[in-house]
Amino acid sequence: MSLKPESGSELNLIGSGTVVEGKLRSPGSIRIDGKVIGEVMATQNVSIGSSGEIEGNISAKNVTISGKVKGSIVAQEKLAFEAKAVVRGD
Repeated sequence: MSLKPESGSELNLIGSGTVVEGKLRSPGSIRIDGKVIGEVMATQNVSIGSSGEIEGNISAKNVTISGKVKGSIVAQEKLAFEAKAVVRGD
């Protein structure tokens, strides 16, 4: 029996008040409640919480936005905007 998670099932969290500058890449999913200045790429899901903010491009299988995004968004399957989402870009 292996305790290693299945490939692509990892979840990365960027907490409220945290600021990350640079490229962010994940083989799983990313939840952002803080601020990212740079590119965000995930093979699975990217979720931006209501306090989350991204200044850069986003690329993932599924993208859900509740916060602010300034940049291009590429979703391979599904792109969802919550009521308070603010997006400036493509």
